[in-house]
Amino acid sequence: MSEKLIQEKKKKRKQIKKTEELPATKKVSRKTQSIVDETNALKNVQKTKKRRKRVVSTYESVSKKKQETKNKGAIHQRKVSEKYLFFMGNESPKKSKQVISTQEIRNQKELEKQKLAPERSKKPNSSSKAASKTFEKQKTRSNNSSIHAAEQAKRSTKAQHQRKKQWQLAQRKKQQRRQRIRTLGISIGGGVLFVMLVLMYFFSVTKVYGYSMLPTLADGDLVIINKQTNVTRYQLIAFRTDKKDVIVRRVVGLPGEKIELRQGKLYVNDEERVEFYLAEEETSAEKVKPSLADTGQEISGLQSVPEHTYYVLGDNRSYATDSRYFGPVSEDQVIGVVTMRQPEESR
Repeated sequence: MSEKLIQEKKKKRKQIKKTEELPATKKVSRKTQSIVDETNALKNVQKTKKRRKRVVSTYESVSKKKQETKNKGAIHQRKVSEKYLFFMGNESPKKSKQVISTQEIRNQKELEKQKLAPERSKKPNSSSKAASKTFEKQKTRSNNSSIHAAEQAKRSTKAQHQRKKQWQLAQRKKQQRRQRIRTLGISIGGGVLFVMLVLMYFFSVTKVYGYSMLPTLADGDLVIINKQTNVTRYQLIAFRTDKKDVIVRRVVGLPGEKIELRQGKLYVNDEERVEFYLAEEETSAEKVKPSLADTGQEISGLQSVPEHTYYVLGDNRSYATDSRYFGPVSEDQVIGVVTMRQPEESR
C-alpha cells in the first residue's frame, strides 16, 4: 500500500508541474486544480498529525518525570522515617498499623462466618473448636507482641536519654576546660603586661662605665634605678649629661646649700661632713688603666647650689669627673636613685 501511495503522489506532482509550466493564457483544467487542492490538504493533515504527536510525547514525558520524582520523594521519606524509628528503637508506624489492621480484618471475617453458619447439632464440632483455639492463640500472640514492643520502646528511650545526658556532660566538661585555659592565659598575659608596665614606669637598668665611683661601683657593673623615690644626701643617682650619656654619681649638696672642699674634706654650710663611703687610699686611674689618668681638682671657695639642682661628686674623688667640671645637675636630668647593683664578676 505504501508503494502505491508513493507512486500516486509522484504522478500528482508531475501533473502539478505541467500545469505550472503552461502559459498564463491557457486555462487550468478542473481536474488538475482539484488534484492540487487534494495534495495541499494531505500535506496540511500530515503536518497537524506530526505536531499532535510531538505535543502528546512531550506531555507524556513530563507527566512520567513528575510521577517518578513524586515516587522517589515518597520512597525517600519512608526510608528516612524507618531509619529514625529504628534508631529510636521502634518499628515503622505504617508497618505496625498494617499488621494490626490485617489481623482485625481476619478476626472479623471469622466471626461473621460463625454467625452466618447454620446451627448444626448442639454437640461441639471439632472444626469450630480448632477455629476458636487458633483465634485465641492469635489474640494471645498479638497481645504478647504488643507488650514486647512497648517494653523495647521504653528501653530504647531510656538508653537514648542516658546517651544524651552523657554527651551533654562531656560537652560541658570540654567547655569548662576551655574556659579555664582561656582565663589562665588571660590572667598570665595580664600579669606579665602589668609587671612590664610597672617595671618600665618605676624601674630601669643601666650599666656603669669608668672608674669614677671606685670602690663603690666598678666598670661594667649593672645598676637598678628607682624612678619614683625622692633624692636625699649621700644617695647614688643616675642622670643624663648634655651629650645624653647616663652617669652614676653621689649627691653631696642639695638645693640652696653651700659646698666647699678643703684638703680632701667636705664642708656643707661651713660644717665638716664625714664621708664614710670613701676608701682610705684613693685608687688612681693609672693603676687601673693608664689611659684614664686624670688630675684631681678641689672646689676653690664656697659654691652655692641653685634651686632645683643637685651637686654630685665621684667616690674616687681625685680621678672623677663630676659637678666640679660640668656643674650642678638639674632635676630634669635625673633619672632616679640607685637601689641595687650586680657586679660584673657575678654574671
